[in-house]
Amino acid sequence: MKIGVDIDDTLVEFTKKLIEFYNSKKNTSFEFERLNTWKFEEVFDLSLEEVLELIREFYFSPELSEVGFVEGAKESLIYLSKKHNILFITARHLDIKDATSFFIDSHFKDHFEFELIFSSDEWNDGKVKHEICVEKEVDLIIEDRLEYALPCSEKGIKVILLDRSWNQCGTLPENVIRVNNWKEILEKIGEIENGN
Repeated sequence: MKIGVDIDDTLVEFTKKLIEFYNSKKNTSFEFERLNTWKFEEVFDLSLEEVLELIREFYFSPELSEVGFVEGAKESLIYLSKKHNILFITARHLDIKDATSFFIDSHFKDHFEFELIFSSDEWNDGKVKHEICVEKEVDLIIEDRLEYALPCSEKGIKVILLDRSWNQCGTLPENVIRVNNWKEILEKIGEIENGN
């Protein structure tokens, strides 16, 4: 299969570090567990421009290099790469394209071949994730944000949705599978491989 993998909050714990950065900068004590939306303008009571500036500032701070992997993510991807083609598909700002490429290369280049693709969002022009998945004939994408997961599912792409406080909703479409961690991701992919 061709497996698409989101980076922030699916592969790495981006939002936890962003909140720590915000708390340190603003002398606040916002808790990661209270986050119920990825719309930081609502969470932090900032304008969208202020949120984008905060994230941009975080991208170029020393703290970005301290963002760690989601537990089990790196090992799981190395394992999956033995049978499947991996595509990293991210909506990260193009300003940190080089830093993102360096990070992905330094952790995965010695283990397997992959593609790194930047999609559009609030700040990048170009194709959105579901368009990229269709164009690249991705069979399955691992994602944490509903606004990317649901359009992919509508295009017939299987989605594994990593459970996060900001992606809670009612009933999910049949081809969107909610999981709690990378161990369950591997189990679900194993079931898909076996035709279940």
